Amino acid sequence: MEDALPFAGAIEMIHTYSLIHDDLPCMDDDDLRRGRPTNHKVFGEANAVLAGDGLLTAAFETMLAPGQKLPPERVLEAAGILARAGGRGMVGGQVLDMAGEGRALGLTEVEELQRLKTGALIRAAVEMGCAVAGGAEEQREALCRYADCLGLAFQIQDDLLNLVGTDEAKKKDFRSDITEGKRTLVVVHALQNTEPAARERLVEILSSKERDPEVLAEAVAIMEETGSIDYARTFAEDLTLNAKARLAGALPPSQYRDLLVSMADWFVNRLK
Repeated sequence: MEDALPFAGAIEMIHTYSLIHDDLPCMDDDDLRRGRPTNHKVFGEANAVLAGDGLLTAAFETMLAPGQKLPPERVLEAAGILARAGGRGMVGGQVLDMAGEGRALGLTEVEELQRLKTGALIRAAVEMGCAVAGGAEEQREALCRYADCLGLAFQIQDDLLNLVGTDEAKKKDFRSDITEGKRTLVVVHALQNTEPAARERLVEILSSKERDPEVLAEAVAIMEETGSIDYARTFAEDLTLNAKARLAGALPPSQYRDLLVSMADWFVNRLK
C-alpha cells in the first residue's frame, strides 16, 4: 500500500488545484469553499492561479520521482491515466459547463458534462489503483464502471445540495447555480417537464443573474413542483446501487471493498 501513496497524493493535488481554479472569478467566481474564503479571496487571484499551476506540476513530480519501487511501466501507465483525466476530463468538462450557461442543454449533454468535469478524476483514482497494483482487466473494467456511476451520482447530489442543501452546504454560495444559469440535470428535467408559464419564468430567473433569496426560492419551488428534485435524487440513488453491484462482482470481500461501498453510500446520503 505504501507504494501507492505518491499516486494517491498526486490525485489529491490535482483535485485541490481544480478547486482553486474552479473558484476563480473567471470561472465560477465563488467566495466560499467548505464554509471558508476561497484561495483567491485570501491570497489574491494571481497567487491562486500560481498555486493551482504549482499543484498540477507537483502531482507529476511526485508520481515520477526517483526511487519508486514499482515497475516503470506501471508508474508511467498511472501517470498517463491521471494526465488524461485532467486534460481530456476535468478541463473539457469545465469548458462544456461554461459554454452551457444560459443555453438549452439536453439530459444527455448534461450527463456528458458531469462525466467529464467530476467523474473523470474519480474514474482515474480507481483505474490508477488497478494500474499500480497490476489488477486484472476484468477488475479494472468493473471498477471503472463503479467510478462512472459514482461520479455522476456525486455531481447530482452536489447540484441538489446547492438547491436544497444542509446547513453546511449553505455556507458555500447557496443556490449560486441558479444565479449562474447553470443547466444541471435538475434544471434540464424541470425545463423539459414543467408547464409553459412556469418554464418561461424559470428561464427568466436563470437568465437574470438573480441573487434575491426569494426569487431563487421561487425557482427551486418550480423544480420541486415539477418533480425534478425527486427525479434527481432517485437517479443518484439508482446510480449508487449500480456502482455497488459492480464492486460485488469485481472484488472479493475485504475491508477495502467495504470502504468503497461505504464511500458510495456517503456520496448519495449527503442530503440526509
